[in-house]
Amino acid sequence: MNEYIETLIQLTKENPELNIITMTNYEVCGGDDCVYWKGEIEGIKKDIYYEIKEKIIIGEENIKDELLNGYEQDEKYKQFSDLMLLDKVEFDFKTTNYEEAIFIFIGV
Repeated sequence: MNEYIETLIQLTKENPELNIITMTNYEVCGGDDCVYWKGEIEGIKKDIYYEIKEKIIIGEENIKDELLNGYEQDEKYKQFSDLMLLDKVEFDFKTTNYEEAIFIFIGV
């Protein structure tokens, strides 16, 4: 049995309450002349995610980076020092409504 399938079975047995989300690499969906595209599983993992502006940010570090980037581009935080921004990111991350899921990554 494929190691990815074994991982998926194990994760779903351990976490039956979690959604399974497929993440498809843009290269798989390069054209728009088909309804379905063939891809291969590149990885499977359980992780947290945050959905913002029609995009899914996966993993704690990526969520924190997204928060930081948003603050750095926002005029009202221009006067914040780097340390103040990092403290805000840590505080806001703790109150962010992120969820947990099992991700299947599909590539070419």
